[in-house]
Amino acid sequence: MQSFNQGTLAVEQMAERGRAPCTIVRLGGEHDVATADAVRGALADVDGDGAVIVDLGGCTFADSSIIAALLQARRERSAFAIVLPSDAASVVTRAFAITDVTAHLACCSSLDEARRLIETDYRPPSN
Repeated sequence: MQSFNQGTLAVEQMAERGRAPCTIVRLGGEHDVATADAVRGALADVDGDGAVIVDLGGCTFADSSIIAALLQARRERSAFAIVLPSDAASVVTRAFAITDVTAHLACCSSLDEARRLIETDYRPPSN
């Protein structure tokens, strides 16, 4: 019998003085069609004008339904970045490379790199 590491999802708001506000959505464990609705929901619940970073550093598996959710979220906002696992041989990093998703998403190697990218792309909402 095969055992799966149920995926986890955490949402964290980051607002530091002098930096663009952003929401970090952290995925851990395995994510597939069973968790895709929760991932889509978490991404959709982020303020429409807010910047988003999806941290996949703790993610051990992500299938095409998760990749599709990330691509959809990217289309809906101007400031969006992904942090891939640091291990280049990880299943998640390889899946993103093989599917050429890295050409369509701003993929970073660290949260700091993603924050810098978000600050470059972020456009505050006009009042």
